[in-house]
Amino acid sequence: VLGVSVDVERALAERFLTEVPTTFAMGWDADQRLAAALQLETMPTAIVVDRAGVVRAVHKGFVSDDKAGMRELVARLLAEPAPPAG
Repeated sequence: VLGVSVDVERALAERFLTEVPTTFAMGWDADQRLAAALQLETMPTAIVVDRAGVVRAVHKGFVSDDKAGMRELVARLLAEPAPPAG
């Protein structure tokens, strides 16, 4: 899991992380280049990528009720075998 903040000011991102700490790595995209490249329209947006690098789901926004479905999806993908090397 990798989070990317698109806050223009780093202080805003850091303040948010003190209020809502994460257990995963966070990056900072102040120029919003990644968000533009991915054509993200909604924050937060979760992009779930499988072991083969295939986008398996895009989830826009956050609703607490969505947690169970996301956990189920991630658990299912983690249970899939790794693709052949090479």
